[in-house]
Amino acid sequence: MENAVKKAQRSIGRPSTNCFGNANENYLTIKNNLQLRSNEEEATKTGLQNIRARYKHFTNNEVEIIENEKSYIVKIPLLENK
Repeated sequence: MENAVKKAQRSIGRPSTNCFGNANENYLTIKNNLQLRSNEEEATKTGLQNIRARYKHFTNNEVEIIENEKSYIVKIPLLENK
C-alpha cells in the first residue's frame, strides 16, 4: 500500500484512485491509477524486492507486479493459516 501511495501523483486536479484489499483468486490486489510524479527520483524498487524475498519463505506463488499506461497493480499471494 505504501508503494501505491508513493507511485501516485497527489494533486487536486488529478486525484489518485486506489483500491486496497481486493482479495480474489488467492491474491490480495492493490491497484492505483498510474500518475507518475513529475519530479520522481529514480526508483530503487527495494521495497518490492523485499516483499518478493519475504514471500519466497512462505509460498511458491509469486508476488505479481503489473504496470500499464493506466494503472499500477501489485498482487500479493494470500497465505494459508496452518
